[in-house]
Amino acid sequence: MEFLGHLMRQDLQEVMQNAHIFCFGSLLDDWGYVLVEAMANGLVPVAPDISPFNEILDGVGVCYNAYSQEDFVRSLNSALACGIPDRGRQAWDRAQVLFSRQAFGRAILESVEYLARRCGS
Repeated sequence: MEFLGHLMRQDLQEVMQNAHIFCFGSLLDDWGYVLVEAMANGLVPVAPDISPFNEILDGVGVCYNAYSQEDFVRSLNSALACGIPDRGRQAWDRAQVLFSRQAFGRAILESVEYLARRCGS
């Protein structure tokens, strides 16, 4: 395992393209953008079992108790043994369906259409 520190976006994309698992150790990121980006790159995410991370992953990654080193190691081993290509594809699919720009656009359009129907009736 190698900790790379701060990377420029282009360098981060290159690192993600050459990886299989994304270990996320933050309890402070309350949006989960980093997990979504890892998923969009087909990585199997390993993240703390807290909201919003567990809701973002919803079975495509592996969650662990953030206060247990043993549980983190168990979760990492589980990610390694889970069939990385399949799980990575599931993560990629989930990111595309729920968190992509296209998904955001569809959600906005559905909201506008819903409001138009309610206001038009």
